[in-house]
Amino acid sequence: MPNPFEPDETRWFKLQRLSRDLADRLGRRAAATGLRAKVARLESRVSGEKSRIGLALYPLVERAEITVELPEVQEGVEEIARLREEIRQARIRIEELERDPGPPALPPPGDAR
Repeated sequence: MPNPFEPDETRWFKLQRLSRDLADRLGRRAAATGLRAKVARLESRVSGEKSRIGLALYPLVERAEITVELPEVQEGVEEIARLREEIRQARIRIEELERDPGPPALPPPGDAR
């Protein structure tokens, strides 16, 4: 509760200080939010660069032109091979399903089904 005996000038300075503090806090929060967005964009770019490097190196690893002694890399190469086989099988099945079987077979004349 404000002190009724406090001069108006002192209350005015307190209000100014409170306003400055509030503005400072809001400014800091806005700056932090902007920096979070910048960090997210930069992390996305880092991820993209890692993918680009991986795409460049993967064919060399696959052809054994370079050797990487990390289990994660070997597991990834094996998983890619497994996925490619799954893709190959799915494409074969797609071709089978899309192949025109010709006209529908009609029952022989006189067959009362």
